[in-house]
Amino acid sequence: MSRRRLIWTQVDLKALEAPVFDGQSIMFTPRNYGNIDLVSQNQSGQNVTISVRFTNEVQRGTFAMLQVVSLVLKRVMNRIQLTQLGRNYYDANLRTEVAKHHLELWPGYFSALHPTQAGIALVCDV
Repeated sequence: MSRRRLIWTQVDLKALEAPVFDGQSIMFTPRNYGNIDLVSQNQSGQNVTISVRFTNEVQRGTFAMLQVVSLVLKRVMNRIQLTQLGRNYYDANLRTEVAKHHLELWPGYFSALHPTQAGIALVCDV
């Protein structure tokens, strides 16, 4: 079972107010919960202890803030049922077949985040 699934199956985690987890080792929460240990079960039924440790706060304009926004954007794209291919997202439900050329056209989105003096800029190309 993936780390992400173990985290999301943890009942106590719902109290953490929509955490943002990268699926590997970094989890961002809207406030500091200190150090907590969560217990979950993997697919074989073994108990797994997940230790969540506070390390620092994310400051505006830092790389960590860019990471948070990127993870939230990825979650939104998945929730609106876009398909990720490489770094881009496509809408399989709106695909158009071009039978003459044996092709399917999928409308898609390219997005990139860039730090600017005013904050974070989102570049989105359709």
